[in-house]
Amino acid sequence: NQTLKKYLESIRPLVSFEQFATTIRITNRFLTTEGPFLQSQLLKRAANTDNWLSEWWNQVAYLSVRLPLPVHQTPVAISEKMEYLSKSQMLDFATLSILGYVEFFEMIRKDELPQDKLGGTPLCMRQYKSLIGGHRVPGEVADTLRFSPNSDHIIVMYQGHLFKFPIFGYRNGNRYLLGSHEIKYSLSLVVNSPLLPSEPIGVLTSLDRDSWYRARKELKKSQINCGTLETIETSLLSICFDDGADESIEYYLKNSMIGDMRNDFSSYNRWFDIGIQTVFTSDGYCEYILEHSLVDGPPSIVLGNRGQFAAITRSVSVLPVNLKELPKVEYLKWEVSSPLREYIRKAKYELKILSENLDLKIYRFTEFGKDFTKSYKLSHDSIIQLAIQLTFYKLHGEPTACYESVSTRKFYDGRTDALRSTSNESLRLVKALLSPTSTPFRLRLLREYVQKHEENSRQAFNGQGIDRHLLGLKLIANEENLQPEFFSDPPFSISTRYRLSTSQVPNPLLSCLAFGPVVEDGYGVCYNPYEAFTNFSFTSYTSSKDSVSACKL
Repeated sequence: NQTLKKYLESIRPLVSFEQFATTIRITNRFLTTEGPFLQSQLLKRAANTDNWLSEWWNQVAYLSVRLPLPVHQTPVAISEKMEYLSKSQMLDFATLSILGYVEFFEMIRKDELPQDKLGGTPLCMRQYKSLIGGHRVPGEVADTLRFSPNSDHIIVMYQGHLFKFPIFGYRNGNRYLLGSHEIKYSLSLVVNSPLLPSEPIGVLTSLDRDSWYRARKELKKSQINCGTLETIETSLLSICFDDGADESIEYYLKNSMIGDMRNDFSSYNRWFDIGIQTVFTSDGYCEYILEHSLVDGPPSIVLGNRGQFAAITRSVSVLPVNLKELPKVEYLKWEVSSPLREYIRKAKYELKILSENLDLKIYRFTEFGKDFTKSYKLSHDSIIQLAIQLTFYKLHGEPTACYESVSTRKFYDGRTDALRSTSNESLRLVKALLSPTSTPFRLRLLREYVQKHEENSRQAFNGQGIDRHLLGLKLIANEENLQPEFFSDPPFSISTRYRLSTSQVPNPLLSCLAFGPVVEDGYGVCYNPYEAFTNFSFTSYTSSKDSVSACKL
């Protein structure tokens, strides 16, 4: 009853009166016919699992999706620019970041992390385990996940070449973490290697998942390739070095998401299946690439912060390197058949098309920040969400379904639920702001909207959101071969076709984060609020005739 009532509330601003009246009848019929049975089956599933949703969610939202990982499934982030005086300083930063990551992994393994909390509420810590050596492997119907938490190496990429890079050594049968002087020495060997152009195998991981599955099968016909794939898929993480291009932070944020097609090395200098990739550019940017099926944003950002903090606060040791004991970096080789060359050509072409289609804009709003809204006892997030909806309405003359990600880590193995940000209250306020209404009237609507938005946010955080519950009922119906009219009613699809996909990711050490739109005529909006300003990233597709350029937002 609670979910269906909220569902009707959520679609009211999106459909006509006639559609809404029809949907009320269909929803009430569902409540008294198939609905109770589906709910009972869902409760049985919940009684026999630690989290009834987690396995389903990973399959439906990620592993069964056959779109390419870049843009469609891979969020990215970028730090503010560092002022390197030399390539050596870049290697210092990378070295200390690697040590920060690996030391953090050790804390995860030993369960030594401080408890994450949100507003005093403890959060589930299981996602942190997925940061260590996580990989996505393409499958015929759905992908799978693979973890190698005890690996002793990472992957380093430079100019499209891959290296097995040991970060642990062994002495008298005991494993030890290499020192900063040893890691930097080996990194310098990689970036100063005289590398010849070769086929960029990494670009294959940017293909749609069906094509990458077939290309990987072709790769595995060679024993050399099998060994190389095994090395990659058992690594802890990936470090990528890109040559600088003397461009804006906007350029580099897009570069982290998909690469720059003017520079083959950066576009192909990725392995998108690796859970955590960090890109260091020679002119001072640090980019983060997340394989989303493994983990959500907050735990991966904590990892990135650990690396950055180590790089900022520590120094590389000046001890001499004992070359006799130092584990050797291994250049990873491939055998490339004619069919593989065709797959590589296909991947290059499709990545170029995707890159040209993606429009990305970074904007820093400096009129006010969190301090200002808090001084009026208003939720800063509510105000930002209102601005996003107001902008959409001004551009398109109508409201749309708006998705705001809310963490459900309050629960065991929780990931996210959706806050349906578009509401009757937000639409009334948007219309009032665009018409000659009085200030007191607008302020009353503002308070009503903020109260509703905060209420919906709290409910989603406490497991009372509706999107995942409705998904569970629909998946149970599929398993039972039932086709309730409720799920085929047009407003059900309208309410989940999110032309606005939004997420707040607050972090003081990062400049901006970004992800692609989830529908062709939609927008991806990510924001990072500070005390006095807010950083935004906007994405859209240039191929859509029904959306505007991200630069106009």
